[in-house]
Amino acid sequence: MEDLTQFSQIKARIYPLLPADMQQSGQTLELSFPLSFWFFCLSTPKYTNRKRWKKNSMPDETRSKELRQRKNERDKLPFFPLSGQAIRLDRRCDGGGGSSDGWGQEWQSSLCSPTAGARTQKNVSCPGQGPPATIVTIDEESPNGNPSVPPLQHLTLFGASKCLETKNDCFTKTNQPEQVFITAENWRHKSVWEQVAVALLATSPRGSLFGPLELVHNFKASLDPAEALQRFETSRQLIGQRRSRILKIMLVFLLKVLPKRPPNYISTIVVQVQCTNLLVGTVIFHEVRIVVRDRNDNAPHFQQPRYYIAVNELTPVGTTIFTGFSGFNGATDIDDGPNGHIEYSVIYNPNDPESNGTVSVANTLSGHITLAERLNYEERTRYLVLIQANDRAPYPPNRLTATTTLTVDVLDGDDLGPMFLPCVIVNNTNDCNPLTYRAAIPEITEPSKLNPLNVTPPIRAVDMDRNIQPPSDRPGILYYILVGHPVTYREYFSLNRTTAELRVLQPISRDLYQRFTLIIKAEQDNGHPLPAYADLIIEILDENNQAPYFQFATYQGYVSESAPVGTTISASSNLTAPLGIIALDNDIEETKDPMVTITLDDHTTIFDLTTAGLIRYLRLLKPVDREKQQFYTFTMMASDGVQHSIPVTVNIVVIDANDNTPTFAEVSYTVEVFTNMLPGETVLQLTAVDADEGLNGLVTYEILAGAQGDFVISNRTGRITVALGVTLIVGRSYALTVKASDNAPEIQRRPTDREMDPITYRVVSGDPEKIFNLTETIGLLLLGKALDRETTDQYLLIVTASDGHPGGTSTTTVSIVVTDVNDNDPEFDVTMPTTFSVQEEEANLFVGEVKATDPDLGPNGQVRYRIVNHPDLFIIHANGSIYTRVPLDRERRSYYNLVVEASDGAVDPRRTTLTLAINVTDIDDNSPVFSQQTYVVNVPENSPVGTLVMTLTAVDADLFSNVTYHIRTESARELFSLDPITGELSMLQTLDFEDLAAMGTGTSYTFQVEAVDQGGVMPPGQATVTVRITDVNDFSPVFQQDLYKGMVAPNAEKGTVITTVFAEDEDPPGTPASFIRYRVDMDRSPYSGSIFDVEEETGRIVTKVNLNEDPGVVFKLYVIAFDNGDPVKTNSTLVEITVLQPSRIPIFTQEEYRYRPVSELAPIGTSVGTIVAAAINQTIFYSIVHGNELGHFRVNNRTGVISTAKLLDYENITSYVLRVQADSMVIVMSNLRVPSKTNTAKVFIDVQDENDHPPVFSRKLYIGGVTEDTKIFSSVLKIVATDKDTGNYSEMAYRLIIPPTAEGQDSFVIETYTGILKSAMMFRNMRRSYFKFQVIATDDYGKGTQQQCRRCGFCGQRVGHASCCVHCPTRVGGRE
Repeated sequence: MEDLTQFSQIKARIYPLLPADMQQSGQTLELSFPLSFWFFCLSTPKYTNRKRWKKNSMPDETRSKELRQRKNERDKLPFFPLSGQAIRLDRRCDGGGGSSDGWGQEWQSSLCSPTAGARTQKNVSCPGQGPPATIVTIDEESPNGNPSVPPLQHLTLFGASKCLETKNDCFTKTNQPEQVFITAENWRHKSVWEQVAVALLATSPRGSLFGPLELVHNFKASLDPAEALQRFETSRQLIGQRRSRILKIMLVFLLKVLPKRPPNYISTIVVQVQCTNLLVGTVIFHEVRIVVRDRNDNAPHFQQPRYYIAVNELTPVGTTIFTGFSGFNGATDIDDGPNGHIEYSVIYNPNDPESNGTVSVANTLSGHITLAERLNYEERTRYLVLIQANDRAPYPPNRLTATTTLTVDVLDGDDLGPMFLPCVIVNNTNDCNPLTYRAAIPEITEPSKLNPLNVTPPIRAVDMDRNIQPPSDRPGILYYILVGHPVTYREYFSLNRTTAELRVLQPISRDLYQRFTLIIKAEQDNGHPLPAYADLIIEILDENNQAPYFQFATYQGYVSESAPVGTTISASSNLTAPLGIIALDNDIEETKDPMVTITLDDHTTIFDLTTAGLIRYLRLLKPVDREKQQFYTFTMMASDGVQHSIPVTVNIVVIDANDNTPTFAEVSYTVEVFTNMLPGETVLQLTAVDADEGLNGLVTYEILAGAQGDFVISNRTGRITVALGVTLIVGRSYALTVKASDNAPEIQRRPTDREMDPITYRVVSGDPEKIFNLTETIGLLLLGKALDRETTDQYLLIVTASDGHPGGTSTTTVSIVVTDVNDNDPEFDVTMPTTFSVQEEEANLFVGEVKATDPDLGPNGQVRYRIVNHPDLFIIHANGSIYTRVPLDRERRSYYNLVVEASDGAVDPRRTTLTLAINVTDIDDNSPVFSQQTYVVNVPENSPVGTLVMTLTAVDADLFSNVTYHIRTESARELFSLDPITGELSMLQTLDFEDLAAMGTGTSYTFQVEAVDQGGVMPPGQATVTVRITDVNDFSPVFQQDLYKGMVAPNAEKGTVITTVFAEDEDPPGTPASFIRYRVDMDRSPYSGSIFDVEEETGRIVTKVNLNEDPGVVFKLYVIAFDNGDPVKTNSTLVEITVLQPSRIPIFTQEEYRYRPVSELAPIGTSVGTIVAAAINQTIFYSIVHGNELGHFRVNNRTGVISTAKLLDYENITSYVLRVQADSMVIVMSNLRVPSKTNTAKVFIDVQDENDHPPVFSRKLYIGGVTEDTKIFSSVLKIVATDKDTGNYSEMAYRLIIPPTAEGQDSFVIETYTGILKSAMMFRNMRRSYFKFQVIATDDYGKGTQQQCRRCGFCGQRVGHASCCVHCPTRVGGRE
């Protein structure tokens, strides 16, 4: 590198230990420093007579000014304190010349080196071996400014010197600074340092010189040399001087190291110091080795955030379950020595307290994890173990740690046996006791009619280890009858080992055996030693030839609505005796419980029946409310399991309880009264409702307070009227309190006095004719006879109330005034007619007239008329004349019962009604109407001529009509006949479904029919008839082969496909008769049918269970093909299934194959991988049986090499799962296949994405705008491009292609990775109004394919903004 600047003759050279290629080229790093960084060697008093400066070098005045300025700057600089241990600097010199003065001789003898001969001036030579290297240690990351090397060994320098010819003045008149040239060589390093500073300090008893020498070298981002030099401009200068001939040199390193990250670290620095006296040419070299001592400043670091291991629950304690910390996968520490050694331990996890006791660290250095406790999948499936890694720093408190989580998933193992289902869980345990299995069979019955027996619940057992992986490792269940009673059970029953199907072997007589009690066992087929047991009870039933029956055809029950849940329904209304229901069965003795099941058809949520006993009782399940429903009716039926009784009816009556109180519609009422109201005139009609019935619901009323004698209330009706002799005064108000009560039993409502004594009421006088009745218990005054004001208009009753004690009687007077009321109804004149006739379709026609009179006077005698029920059709005038309001329609209604009301003019008028009979006469105003607008009927093909198809019906709404029927469509008249009178539609020709289908004319006929009213004036009615000719099932299904053959492995799994049968039907396609399904003929192949099955729609023969058969066995399975026609037709065929020898079934080397991902650009025929199966003395045939429906892959049938058959596309399908099969060539040549567990395998193929899609811009046109005062770097718009590829292939990098502008600068810039377009200049006072440039989007962060977008903009100067548009032609791979 060339010199940065030339400031003085004082120089320092630093020679790094460069790479080999740089060493060979002889490259060095040379830095020159300004005067403020010089290093001086002080002269001795011996040279005080020398000239300090040349006279002509600088004026005295200028020199003094310069010296003062430098002194001021020097005084401002800080001084570095010295610290650290001393190091020894030995001389290492091998000869050389010397100077004539004393200083030069000292330099020659003390500061020589083997290389001095090439660099010394004035023939300086070294007399002998120089000093060896000095070794010193420092801590890494020592802060800047701390001296790493204490003062070096004193070096005495001799030689003549002279003042430098610079702007500096000498420090004293007797001393002159010597020119010293210092070089640091062979700087050794291993990696990146951010900053390395070297300082030399020269001190003596009379003075000290200090100057830093700084080297900045960053291998990541090297600083500019000028910048490195600039760092020294504020460094320390000469801070003092003393006269001395002794020179002390101090080496100071100021280090700031980046965090240590292997391999970026420094272990040793080697510096060679060279000091040259430029006046006499003497040179000295010394090597200093600085060893960087490691500090424990880095914590261990795990390579992964979490670790995972899956362990089977059967793994023994002490087994090593995890070695994932080995190598570089665990924790690492970049420190050296013990500081970088790792130890592992398990620590307490507060989120999973049990985890730290489950595992332990077997080897703390390797981190191998062993199992410390037995696992149980049924109790816990996951542990979160907290692992700590710490270094092995010598002082334990200084050790640093890191933690990670090891997730231990427990896998289910085969540690539990089977369990019968269903079962009942035992309290507070995990045990589940199976239910008792039961079956019942009639005596003396052929086994073929009973087998397989219906067991309740069905016998089923499952392995309690329900999550064993892979599923192929899960064991099967085998069933046995262990023991039984009676001991002859083996002669009568057998249990299928695999299906648990129970079969009876021979008819059983109930005279010999009434019950069999068996114990069945379930065990795994892998020899697991934990079987399960369950009880099986088989009842032998008497021959059931009698149906159960009830004693009575109907039952009547009663229940109170206040009865609680669980109450038994009573047989009588007094609720004394329960309602007993007896159902008998003549098959059972009458004294024994027939154990029939009695069911209810309705109201099962309200009532239920006891389930046991000869006498059953109905119970209440839910409270009933008489006010909601009073009667419940349902039927009962008894069943003995085979036969059912005749249903009987049950009627339940809900008896009322006084559970409701009278309730007014309103809480308060407001009414106005007038001064002209007469006594007896109604003020307010009150009504209180009590939902109960009888006396419980009979409401009575009374005014408790506030009437002041001016108002009375009817205790029965609740009507409040003006009292007799009362004159109401304007402005007076009343607040009446009215009580409504029911007539429940007296004990519930009888009033008492304050001493709680019952009160008795009596009428003492004033009612000789017993017009009134006063209840003694509640004081209710009732009217016993009708009042007649014309006979008596007032009553004064003397009433007493007594509590039965002496002196406990009170007397009061009750005044009752009888008022005149509107008690006469209007009466119609019975001599006038009440039946009238009126013609339809005309309004305002006179209908008839009525008349009524009222004997009352005044308004009470004025009669008014009103139409009650049809005011919208009829109107009545004040004189009683009736007219039609609107035209009537006789076809809608021909007769009206018109109710006319006559009322008087009272405020509360009395009314009388009269019903008139109105007949509407008919006119011809309707057309015939068919019963349906569209008729659709099916007719079987080949129906003979004259076959009745259907009967059409049309009705004319007019009173008199004569309807006839006709076919309007001429083409239909050749095929069908329609009777004009009866409307019967019949066939004229015989039609064949197959002929119609072959002709292509369709199998249905649609035509129009009409109904005409003969003699009428209205148009005929029309309808559409569609006759569909239906196919008759003419043909039976026919199998392609009379005999099918298949082979199966002896251990084939359930669902294994063996072969396929196929049948055809000649009935027309698409018809039900052509739809073929398949089933097994269980009558002809009962045993084979229990092992094999046929898929109903596909005809594939599959295994029904997991096989465990002997090789060579041949099964015969009869298969039936049946269609869906009417009638159903069938055909059958035979399938022979041979169990193949295991030696003839190839075995794959792996259950699953996984290969490296295949590039989506791979050409057709690219090899993906090879599948391998083994077989003895056989040629293997490979095939893909599933997962290759699109045909993307093919397999070489002989070699097993899987290759691509089509081009792949990652964007459509990212992965494939193929199922391959290996068969013996002999079997394949026989057109057979034998799939099994061993000769099938899965192949997983992943597709690797490639950069095969160019970016696509979201729009072809981009429009943006900027204003004249838009700031620089303001966002204008965002350009978006997308890519169908994934990962980095879909990440964009954007760039602009901008043509040169007149302004000489770019107008816009774009953010590389966001596509945001920003302004790059101000747009004021511009002569152009638009900009043109191109945008290119390149995927893979700028490394992939491109899309180019041309962008143009338009800026209107008048409005101060710019509108921009973009046109984007596509450019891919640099080509448009």
